[in-house]
This record gives sequence, C-alpha cells and structure tokens, in this order.
Amino acid sequence: STTSIPFPPPGINIDVVPVNHSCRLAFGFGVYQNLSQEQILNGEVKWGVAYSGDTRPCRSFGEAIKGVGVLIHEATFDENMEEEAVAKMHSTTAEAEGIANVAGAGFLIMNHFSQRYPVLAPVEGRGKGKKNKAVSFDMMRVKLAEIGELGQMWNKVTKLCSEWSKEEPVEEGE
Repeated sequence: STTSIPFPPPGINIDVVPVNHSCRLAFGFGVYQNLSQEQILNGEVKWGVAYSGDTRPCRSFGEAIKGVGVLIHEATFDENMEEEAVAKMHSTTAEAEGIANVAGAGFLIMNHFSQRYPVLAPVEGRGKGKKNKAVSFDMMRVKLAEIGELGQMWNKVTKLCSEWSKEEPVEEGE
C-alpha cells in the first residue's frame, strides 16, 4: 500500500520565478514556510531556501523570495567582470549580494564560479567579519542548522586555499 503525501506539504510554500538567462525556460525557486505578509514586513526571516539557478541579477526573483533564510545564488564572475557577466548571462559576486539584499536573505551562499578561479573565487568582504555569506564548492553539503558556521570559517578556508594556490602545478605522469 502507498501513502499519499500532499505536495507541497501544509505550511510549506514553493515559489517558482522566471529569471534572466540565455535559455527561455530558466527559473529560480524558493521553498519555505508560509508566513503572513505582516510577518514578512515585520522582518521575520522565513525558514527555507531559495536557489537562483543561472541568471543575470533578477530583482523580481529577489522580491518573490522576500525574507528567505538562505539564498543560494550563482556568482560566476567576480565583481570586476560585470561586462563578461552581462555577455554570458550570469551574475557577479556583487550582483548576487545585491539580490540577497533585495530579498532580505538571512544568509547568502554563492556558487557556480567560473573555472578561471583554480582554487577559490574572490568574494569582496569574505573573511572580514562577514558572517552572513559564503561560497560553496561542488558537492558541498551543509545542514540548515549549521549554516551560520559557514560565514565564520572563511578566514581558515581562505588561508588554506591561498597555500594551495602557491604550490607548483603537478605535471601529468607525476
């Protein structure tokens, strides 16, 4: 016998928002608890997660996920590469932070970095007391209850990665 589970479950809201990317069917989404408009306007942070997908900065996405707890936003290029980001329909780190500000997100995780960054993408303000943002790596997993610890560990991660980037590249066959 099978059990039918309503989707989404009661008390959970899913928003799907068109975003600005080179393909016609690009969407960002948010999955979070239902809060009243009054709770959102009073600054209560929604329990939940929003994901931008590949996109240029999209204010309508930021407004749709207003008050979300965690925003995962693509940041393919560093903030000095806006022209290239525009040409390739992606976001810079600064633009991802801008959408996090529009959304009032409790925490920002930036991802989808260009391969031009061999170790760690440059993120303005990372490791300088910023506890509400971090970058992610492929296959990275974090428990929602431990998300705040990401912002606290960037000094250590930055130091470790700077040591790696100083190492001589390994030649094939070694």
